Amino acid sequence: MRIAILTMNDAARPGETAAAHLRVGPLTIARHQLALMLVLGCERIICLSQRFDADLVALQHVAEAGQASFHVLTGHRGLPALITAHDEVFALAEGLLPWPELARSLLDHAPVVLAQPIEVGIANGFERLDINHAAAGAFRAPGRLVERMAELPADYDVFSGLQRIALQAGVPMVELPAEAAETGRWALVRNEAGAQAIEAGWIRLHTASATRTPSLILARRMVRMGGAALLHAGSGSVAVTVAALVLLALALVAAWFALSLPALVLVAGGAALLAVSGLFGAVERAARLLPPPRMPAGVLANGVIDAVLVLVITWGTVPTGAPWAPGRLFAPLVLLGASRLVARTVQRRWGPLLADRVALAAVLALTAIPGWLGGAVAVLGLAVIAAGLFATRTGGRSSG
Repeated sequence: MRIAILTMNDAARPGETAAAHLRVGPLTIARHQLALMLVLGCERIICLSQRFDADLVALQHVAEAGQASFHVLTGHRGLPALITAHDEVFALAEGLLPWPELARSLLDHAPVVLAQPIEVGIANGFERLDINHAAAGAFRAPGRLVERMAELPADYDVFSGLQRIALQAGVPMVELPAEAAETGRWALVRNEAGAQAIEAGWIRLHTASATRTPSLILARRMVRMGGAALLHAGSGSVAVTVAALVLLALALVAAWFALSLPALVLVAGGAALLAVSGLFGAVERAARLLPPPRMPAGVLANGVIDAVLVLVITWGTVPTGAPWAPGRLFAPLVLLGASRLVARTVQRRWGPLLADRVALAAVLALTAIPGWLGGAVAVLGLAVIAAGLFATRTGGRSSG
């Protein structure tokens, strides 16, 4: 059985938040650690804490939802009753925020004590292991070594003691790779200031993407600048989604009254906010180490934006007093459908730009100023189809 040991002591000073309960992104440090232990397959979670409070109750619910048993101990005396010689023990230092993929690659295969160069580790608050190495705040060790904790005083730090016992027993020491030095990827958080210092880097890592379209560039900028507060509140994606839907509803109202320019500007704003909401949702799911949903939220968002755009364009291109006819849907449907299709089939760098609705709404808004919206929709639809045909004939599936 795989067993996790997580340390959650009280704050060093009255009025301060304990390191385990500091927030980075949408979760506390303890919740980040628990998510990692569950992904590593730990079936028993042991929390070392001096009290059982609401924070631990919340962690217990998460652990049990992940099919793991949950236990709270005040010291190492109770460990032998929960850990046998045949078990594998995974332990993380209090306040450690590891990058999940990196931690899994290092801990998932065999017993190991993670370390780092002494000058780096000591400067970042980790304890010394030997003359050349400092701890990295994580290890995996055989369960039989827990029995040797009985030789230590009752108040001895469990993580530190078991880590040194593992090294003395011959568990190999492995240094963190160079990528761990990147801000937000592997850090020991001790206080609120430390959590805030690494949070920007943590969010930046979670919002990194090779795709560069106006929607994603704007969404990344907005999440990185003001996303921390919404992530802490736990309502980031929901709040932004509601704001986006309000803008899209206002766009429909404006289009109904033949106000094409304001309607398209509102569509661009709503599309941008839905991109922000999608990025918030991706960060929240990644923090919890949840698998991607069967139907990504972006698929539904794209459908809503396209439906609103079709109505805005159709209503905006009907001459005053002229009867509306279903045939007026043809040109916007061709433009939107072709842009989605070409963006999916053409793998050149400009391919994703065709499906970017912030860019499309902005271009259409410019054409609405002189009253050219109807003609622009038809011309753009033909241009997208031509671009797709040209790219396909010249190797559109290449990386470009």
